[in-house]
Amino acid sequence: MTRIAYLGPRGTNTEAAAVGYDPDADLLPVASVAAAIRAVHDDEADA
Repeated sequence: MTRIAYLGPRGTNTEAAAVGYDPDADLLPVASVAAAIRAVHDDEADA
């Protein structure tokens, strides 16, 4: 299953965009763009 890191807390437009991109993905909310990039780099997320 795809793991998507997205900016924000739950309930934001970025979460809605991630769900729209892949409704079956595991979602990981992060606090910054840098944290999203780090999550991919550290293999905590796929995108």
